[in-house]
Amino acid sequence: MAQEVPSLSPQCKFFVVRKKRFFRMTVRPGWNYCGEHQPQIGTKDGKDEKRIPCPNDNKHTCYANKLQKHLTICNARQREVPPYIKYNVNAPVETSPLKQPLSEIPSTQIEQIINKVNLLFDTYLKDKIDTMPDREIHPAVMDEFLTEGRTESSLRHLRQASKLMHIMEDEGLVKDHTCYVELGAGKGHLSYFAWHAWCPAASGSSILLVERASLRHKRDNKIRNSSDNSNKVVNIVHKLSPELSNKKEMGSFENINNYSNKDDDCKTKSLQPANINKGSFRLRADLAHLILDLVPAVQKSESIVGFAKHLCGVATDFSLRCLASANTLPKTRGMLIATCCHHRCSSNGYVAHKHLTVRAVARAMNWE
Repeated sequence: MAQEVPSLSPQCKFFVVRKKRFFRMTVRPGWNYCGEHQPQIGTKDGKDEKRIPCPNDNKHTCYANKLQKHLTICNARQREVPPYIKYNVNAPVETSPLKQPLSEIPSTQIEQIINKVNLLFDTYLKDKIDTMPDREIHPAVMDEFLTEGRTESSLRHLRQASKLMHIMEDEGLVKDHTCYVELGAGKGHLSYFAWHAWCPAASGSSILLVERASLRHKRDNKIRNSSDNSNKVVNIVHKLSPELSNKKEMGSFENINNYSNKDDDCKTKSLQPANINKGSFRLRADLAHLILDLVPAVQKSESIVGFAKHLCGVATDFSLRCLASANTLPKTRGMLIATCCHHRCSSNGYVAHKHLTVRAVARAMNWE
Protein backbone atom coordinates (compact mmCIF):
# COMPACT_ATOMS: atom_id res chain seq x y z
CA MET A 1 0.00 0.00 0.00
CA ALA A 2 1.51 3.33 -1.05
CA GLN A 3 0.51 6.80 0.06
CA GLU A 4 1.88 10.23 -0.68
CA VAL A 5 4.51 11.66 1.63
CA PRO A 6 6.12 15.09 1.54
CA SER A 7 8.45 15.45 -1.45
CA LEU A 8 11.38 16.46 0.76
CA SER A 9 11.20 13.19 2.66
CA PRO A 10 14.08 10.84 1.74
CA GLN A 11 12.23 7.75 2.89
CA CYS A 12 10.35 5.14 0.90
CA LYS A 13 6.69 5.86 0.07
CA PHE A 14 5.62 2.32 0.93
CA PHE A 15 3.13 2.47 3.81
CA VAL A 16 3.41 -0.33 6.40
CA VAL A 17 -0.18 -0.90 7.47
CA ARG A 18 0.70 -3.04 10.49
CA LYS A 19 2.96 -0.34 11.93
CA LYS A 20 0.85 2.58 10.67
CA ARG A 21 3.83 4.41 9.22
CA PHE A 22 5.93 4.67 6.09
CA PHE A 23 8.84 2.34 5.49
CA ARG A 24 11.95 4.03 6.86
CA MET A 25 14.46 2.94 4.25
CA THR A 26 15.98 5.87 2.34
CA VAL A 27 15.62 6.05 -1.44
CA ARG A 28 17.84 6.99 -4.35
CA PRO A 29 17.60 10.53 -5.73
CA GLY A 30 14.59 10.70 -8.04
CA TRP A 31 13.09 7.43 -6.77
CA ASN A 32 9.86 7.12 -4.78
CA TYR A 33 10.55 3.69 -3.29
CA CYS A 34 13.47 1.77 -1.90
CA GLY A 35 14.79 -1.18 -3.88
CA GLU A 36 12.67 -3.65 -1.92
CA HIS A 37 9.39 -1.91 -2.74
CA GLN A 38 10.14 -0.42 -6.16
CA PRO A 39 7.04 -1.43 -8.19
CA GLN A 40 8.56 -0.94 -11.64
CA ILE A 41 11.75 -2.16 -13.29
CA GLY A 42 14.44 0.46 -12.97
CA THR A 43 17.40 1.06 -15.21
CA LYS A 44 20.76 2.63 -14.51
CA ASP A 45 23.48 3.11 -17.11
CA GLY A 46 21.53 0.84 -19.43
CA LYS A 47 21.53 -2.05 -16.94
CA ASP A 48 18.35 -3.87 -15.97
CA GLU A 49 17.71 -3.52 -12.23
CA LYS A 50 14.79 -5.88 -11.89
CA ARG A 51 14.39 -7.35 -8.40
CA ILE A 52 13.74 -11.06 -7.96
CA PRO A 53 12.99 -13.25 -4.93
CA CYS A 54 16.13 -14.49 -3.20
CA PRO A 55 16.70 -18.23 -3.85
CA ASN A 56 17.65 -18.70 -0.19
CA ASP A 57 14.53 -17.07 1.24
CA ASN A 58 11.71 -15.74 -0.93
CA LYS A 59 10.61 -13.36 1.82
CA HIS A 60 13.12 -10.84 0.53
CA THR A 61 14.34 -9.78 -2.92
CA CYS A 62 17.57 -8.73 -4.58
CA TYR A 63 18.66 -7.19 -7.89
CA ALA A 64 18.82 -9.79 -10.66
CA ASN A 65 22.10 -8.40 -11.97
CA LYS A 66 23.64 -8.64 -8.48
CA LEU A 67 22.32 -12.07 -7.55
CA GLN A 68 25.68 -13.81 -7.28
CA LYS A 69 27.10 -11.15 -4.99
CA HIS A 70 23.95 -11.22 -2.85
CA LEU A 71 24.16 -14.99 -2.41
CA THR A 72 27.62 -14.66 -0.83
CA ILE A 73 26.39 -12.27 1.88
CA CYS A 74 22.72 -13.25 2.26
CA ASN A 75 21.79 -13.87 5.89
CA ALA A 76 19.63 -16.81 4.78
CA ARG A 77 22.47 -18.63 3.01
CA GLN A 78 23.21 -22.18 4.04
CA ARG A 79 26.01 -22.58 6.55
CA GLU A 80 27.64 -25.42 8.36
CA VAL A 81 25.66 -26.71 11.32
CA PRO A 82 27.85 -26.81 14.46
CA PRO A 83 28.22 -30.03 16.47
CA TYR A 84 26.03 -28.85 19.34
CA ILE A 85 22.98 -28.47 17.11
CA LYS A 86 20.97 -31.57 16.23
CA TYR A 87 17.47 -31.29 14.90
CA ASN A 88 14.82 -32.17 17.52
CA VAL A 89 17.37 -33.79 19.84
CA ASN A 90 15.26 -32.63 22.82
CA ALA A 91 11.88 -32.93 21.10
CA PRO A 92 10.63 -36.48 20.47
CA VAL A 93 8.66 -36.70 17.25
CA GLU A 94 6.74 -39.89 17.98
CA THR A 95 3.01 -39.50 18.51
CA SER A 96 1.99 -39.72 22.14
CA PRO A 97 -0.60 -42.38 23.05
CA LEU A 98 -2.23 -39.74 25.27
CA LYS A 99 -2.95 -37.42 22.36
CA GLN A 100 -6.72 -37.18 21.89
CA PRO A 101 -8.99 -34.20 21.27
CA LEU A 102 -10.76 -33.16 24.45
CA SER A 103 -14.06 -33.01 22.57
CA GLU A 104 -13.86 -36.77 21.94
CA ILE A 105 -13.44 -37.70 25.60
CA PRO A 106 -16.70 -38.45 27.51
CA SER A 107 -17.45 -35.94 30.25
CA THR A 108 -17.68 -38.75 32.81
CA GLN A 109 -14.10 -39.75 32.06
CA ILE A 110 -12.93 -36.15 32.40
CA GLU A 111 -14.64 -35.93 35.79
CA GLN A 112 -12.86 -39.13 36.88
CA ILE A 113 -9.50 -37.66 35.88
CA ILE A 114 -10.25 -34.42 37.77
CA ASN A 115 -11.18 -36.43 40.86
CA LYS A 116 -7.94 -38.43 40.62
CA VAL A 117 -5.87 -35.27 40.32
CA ASN A 118 -7.63 -33.75 43.34
CA LEU A 119 -7.07 -36.94 45.31
CA LEU A 120 -3.37 -37.01 44.47
CA PHE A 121 -3.05 -33.37 45.46
CA ASP A 122 -4.81 -33.89 48.79
CA THR A 123 -2.72 -36.98 49.53
CA TYR A 124 0.75 -35.80 48.58
CA LEU A 125 0.80 -32.00 48.32
CA LYS A 126 -1.88 -30.33 50.41
CA ASP A 127 -0.43 -28.53 53.44
CA LYS A 128 3.06 -29.64 52.31
CA ILE A 129 3.92 -26.74 50.02
CA ASP A 130 6.22 -24.24 51.69
CA THR A 131 5.69 -20.57 51.01
CA MET A 132 8.82 -18.49 50.92
CA PRO A 133 8.89 -15.57 53.33
CA ASP A 134 9.31 -12.07 51.97
CA ARG A 135 12.94 -11.12 51.44
CA GLU A 136 14.81 -7.93 50.82
CA ILE A 137 15.35 -7.13 47.17
CA HIS A 138 18.58 -8.77 46.02
CA PRO A 139 21.53 -6.33 46.06
CA ALA A 140 22.14 -6.91 42.34
CA VAL A 141 18.58 -5.79 41.58
CA MET A 142 18.25 -3.03 44.20
CA ASP A 143 19.52 -0.11 42.11
CA GLU A 144 17.01 -0.69 39.34
CA PHE A 145 14.22 -1.44 41.80
CA LEU A 146 14.71 1.95 43.47
CA THR A 147 14.72 3.85 40.17
CA GLU A 148 11.96 6.43 40.15
CA GLY A 149 9.11 6.20 37.68
CA ARG A 150 8.98 2.41 37.34
CA THR A 151 5.57 0.90 36.64
CA GLU A 152 4.10 -1.83 38.81
CA SER A 153 4.61 -4.29 35.96
CA SER A 154 8.32 -3.46 35.85
CA LEU A 155 8.64 -3.74 39.62
CA ARG A 156 6.90 -7.12 39.55
CA HIS A 157 9.50 -8.50 37.15
CA LEU A 158 12.30 -7.16 39.33
CA ARG A 159 10.76 -8.80 42.42
CA GLN A 160 10.58 -12.10 40.55
CA ALA A 161 14.20 -11.84 39.46
CA SER A 162 15.23 -11.04 43.03
CA LYS A 163 13.39 -14.05 44.47
CA LEU A 164 14.82 -16.43 41.90
CA MET A 165 18.34 -15.25 42.70
CA HIS A 166 17.73 -15.67 46.43
CA ILE A 167 16.49 -19.24 45.86
CA MET A 168 19.54 -20.16 43.81
CA GLU A 169 21.84 -18.85 46.52
CA ASP A 170 19.87 -20.53 49.32
CA GLU A 171 20.02 -23.89 47.50
CA GLY A 172 23.80 -23.69 47.12
CA LEU A 173 23.74 -23.42 43.33
CA VAL A 174 26.10 -20.44 43.24
CA LYS A 175 29.75 -21.48 43.15
CA ASP A 176 32.92 -20.57 41.28
CA HIS A 177 33.74 -21.99 37.85
CA THR A 178 30.07 -22.35 36.97
CA CYS A 179 28.33 -21.67 33.67
CA TYR A 180 24.93 -20.20 34.48
CA VAL A 181 22.62 -21.03 31.56
CA GLU A 182 19.52 -18.89 31.16
CA LEU A 183 17.00 -20.83 29.10
CA GLY A 184 14.66 -18.73 26.98
CA ALA A 185 16.64 -15.67 28.02
CA GLY A 186 14.65 -13.05 26.11
CA LYS A 187 16.35 -9.70 26.54
CA GLY A 188 18.54 -11.10 29.29
CA HIS A 189 17.51 -9.05 32.33
CA LEU A 190 17.89 -11.96 34.76
CA SER A 191 21.28 -12.93 33.32
CA TYR A 192 22.41 -9.32 33.60
CA PHE A 193 21.73 -9.34 37.35
CA ALA A 194 23.23 -12.82 37.76
CA TRP A 195 26.41 -11.80 35.94
CA HIS A 196 26.94 -8.83 38.25
CA ALA A 197 26.23 -10.93 41.35
CA TRP A 198 28.00 -14.21 40.58
CA CYS A 199 30.56 -13.68 37.83
CA PRO A 200 33.42 -11.50 39.05
CA ALA A 201 36.62 -12.04 37.10
CA ALA A 202 38.21 -14.11 39.88
CA SER A 203 35.30 -16.56 40.05
CA GLY A 204 35.91 -18.13 36.64
CA SER A 205 32.15 -18.23 36.12
CA SER A 206 30.21 -17.17 33.04
CA ILE A 207 26.69 -16.59 31.76
CA LEU A 208 25.25 -18.35 28.70
CA LEU A 209 21.99 -16.92 27.36
CA VAL A 210 19.99 -19.23 25.11
CA GLU A 211 17.19 -17.62 23.10
CA ARG A 212 15.72 -18.60 19.74
CA ALA A 213 14.46 -15.13 18.78
CA SER A 214 16.49 -12.17 17.59
CA LEU A 215 15.81 -9.30 19.96
CA ARG A 216 16.79 -5.66 20.09
CA HIS A 217 17.86 -3.78 23.21
CA LYS A 218 19.30 -6.86 24.87
CA ARG A 219 20.31 -6.17 28.45
CA ASP A 220 23.49 -8.24 28.18
CA ASN A 221 24.80 -5.61 25.77
CA LYS A 222 25.42 -3.43 28.81
CA ILE A 223 27.86 -5.93 30.26
CA ARG A 224 30.47 -4.88 27.70
CA ASN A 225 30.40 -1.40 29.22
CA SER A 226 31.25 -2.78 32.63
CA SER A 227 34.31 -1.44 34.40
CA ASP A 228 35.64 -5.01 34.47
CA ASN A 229 37.33 -5.15 31.06
CA SER A 230 38.14 -8.83 31.39
CA ASN A 231 34.48 -9.65 30.78
CA LYS A 232 33.27 -9.71 27.21
CA VAL A 233 29.88 -10.00 25.61
CA VAL A 234 29.98 -12.50 22.81
CA ASN A 235 27.05 -12.90 20.43
CA ILE A 236 27.05 -16.12 18.46
CA VAL A 237 25.01 -16.20 15.26
CA HIS A 238 24.57 -18.70 12.45
CA LYS A 239 21.81 -19.62 10.01
CA LEU A 240 20.30 -23.05 9.32
CA SER A 241 19.96 -24.49 5.86
CA PRO A 242 16.69 -23.55 4.08
CA GLU A 243 15.48 -27.17 4.29
CA LEU A 244 15.50 -27.07 8.10
CA SER A 245 14.65 -23.42 8.62
CA ASN A 246 11.42 -23.87 6.70
CA LYS A 247 10.14 -26.38 9.22
CA LYS A 248 7.50 -24.70 11.38
CA GLU A 249 8.55 -26.55 14.51
CA MET A 250 12.04 -25.08 14.31
CA GLY A 251 10.71 -21.65 15.18
CA SER A 252 13.15 -18.78 14.86
CA PHE A 253 16.51 -20.48 14.99
CA GLU A 254 20.14 -19.66 14.39
CA ASN A 255 23.08 -21.88 15.19
CA ILE A 256 26.61 -20.87 15.99
CA ASN A 257 29.46 -20.25 13.60
CA ASN A 258 30.79 -16.74 14.16
CA TYR A 259 31.71 -15.07 17.43
CA SER A 260 31.62 -11.31 17.70
CA ASN A 261 31.79 -8.45 20.16
CA LYS A 262 29.20 -6.59 18.09
CA ASP A 263 25.54 -7.59 17.98
CA ASP A 264 25.08 -7.27 14.24
CA ASP A 265 28.56 -8.22 13.06
CA CYS A 266 28.47 -11.79 11.78
CA LYS A 267 31.66 -11.63 9.71
CA THR A 268 34.31 -11.08 12.34
CA LYS A 269 37.08 -13.47 13.31
CA SER A 270 36.27 -16.57 15.29
CA LEU A 271 36.41 -16.38 19.04
CA GLN A 272 39.55 -17.91 20.48
CA PRO A 273 39.02 -20.60 23.16
CA ALA A 274 40.96 -18.48 25.66
CA ASN A 275 38.15 -15.92 25.62
CA ILE A 276 35.54 -18.46 26.64
CA ASN A 277 34.36 -18.35 30.24
CA LYS A 278 35.26 -14.69 30.76
CA GLY A 279 31.84 -13.10 30.64
CA SER A 280 28.51 -13.35 28.93
CA PHE A 281 27.73 -15.41 25.84
CA ARG A 282 24.47 -15.22 23.89
CA LEU A 283 23.50 -18.25 21.84
CA ARG A 284 20.62 -17.94 19.40
CA ALA A 285 19.14 -21.42 19.19
CA ASP A 286 15.93 -23.32 19.80
CA LEU A 287 16.07 -25.43 22.96
CA ALA A 288 14.59 -28.33 20.99
CA HIS A 289 17.84 -28.69 19.03
CA LEU A 290 20.56 -27.83 21.54
CA ILE A 291 23.20 -30.29 22.84
CA LEU A 292 24.38 -28.25 25.79
CA ASP A 293 27.49 -30.21 26.70
CA LEU A 294 29.04 -29.45 23.28
CA VAL A 295 28.75 -25.66 23.61
CA PRO A 296 32.28 -24.23 24.11
CA ALA A 297 31.34 -22.04 27.09
CA VAL A 298 29.88 -25.08 28.87
CA GLN A 299 32.88 -27.28 28.06
CA LYS A 300 35.20 -24.75 29.73
CA SER A 301 33.18 -24.75 32.96
CA GLU A 302 33.34 -27.21 35.82
CA SER A 303 29.57 -27.22 36.40
CA ILE A 304 26.28 -25.99 34.94
CA VAL A 305 23.28 -24.34 36.57
CA GLY A 306 20.17 -23.78 34.48
CA PHE A 307 17.63 -21.11 35.29
CA ALA A 308 14.67 -19.45 33.61
CA LYS A 309 12.00 -16.89 34.34
CA HIS A 310 8.74 -17.39 32.43
CA LEU A 311 9.85 -20.33 30.28
CA CYS A 312 6.93 -20.95 27.96
CA GLY A 313 5.10 -24.27 27.66
CA VAL A 314 6.99 -27.09 25.99
CA ALA A 315 10.26 -25.13 26.27
CA THR A 316 10.31 -26.31 29.90
CA ASP A 317 10.30 -29.94 28.71
CA PHE A 318 13.01 -29.21 26.14
CA SER A 319 15.13 -27.58 28.86
CA LEU A 320 14.77 -30.53 31.22
CA ARG A 321 15.93 -32.91 28.50
CA CYS A 322 18.74 -30.55 27.56
CA LEU A 323 20.13 -30.27 31.10
CA ALA A 324 19.49 -33.91 32.03
CA SER A 325 20.92 -35.56 28.91
CA ALA A 326 23.42 -38.36 29.49
CA ASN A 327 26.52 -36.27 28.73
CA THR A 328 25.31 -33.03 30.33
CA LEU A 329 23.89 -34.38 33.59
CA PRO A 330 27.29 -35.06 35.27
CA LYS A 331 28.00 -31.31 35.08
CA THR A 332 24.50 -30.16 36.00
CA ARG A 333 24.47 -28.98 39.62
CA GLY A 334 20.82 -27.97 39.49
CA MET A 335 18.17 -25.94 37.75
CA LEU A 336 15.51 -23.43 38.69
CA ILE A 337 12.64 -22.85 36.28
CA ALA A 338 9.64 -20.52 36.65
CA THR A 339 7.17 -21.87 34.09
CA CYS A 340 4.79 -19.88 31.89
CA CYS A 341 2.23 -20.19 29.07
CA HIS A 342 0.78 -23.65 29.75
CA HIS A 343 -1.35 -23.35 26.61
CA ARG A 344 1.86 -23.78 24.62
CA CYS A 345 2.50 -27.24 26.02
CA SER A 346 2.97 -30.11 23.57
CA SER A 347 1.90 -33.68 24.13
CA ASN A 348 4.86 -35.10 22.22
CA GLY A 349 7.35 -32.95 24.11
CA TYR A 350 6.04 -33.73 27.60
CA VAL A 351 8.68 -35.43 29.76
CA ALA A 352 6.49 -37.44 32.14
CA HIS A 353 4.07 -39.50 30.05
CA LYS A 354 4.72 -42.65 32.06
CA HIS A 355 3.57 -40.90 35.23
CA LEU A 356 0.20 -40.11 33.66
CA THR A 357 -0.72 -43.62 32.57
CA VAL A 358 -3.60 -45.26 34.39
CA ARG A 359 -1.35 -48.01 35.71
CA ALA A 360 1.17 -45.53 37.13
CA VAL A 361 -1.58 -43.55 38.86
CA ALA A 362 -3.12 -46.72 40.24
CA ARG A 363 0.25 -47.85 41.59
CA ALA A 364 0.83 -44.48 43.23
CA MET A 365 -2.56 -44.68 44.91
CA ASN A 366 -2.05 -48.34 45.96
CA TRP A 367 -5.04 -49.36 43.87
CA GLU A 368 -3.31 -52.51 42.65
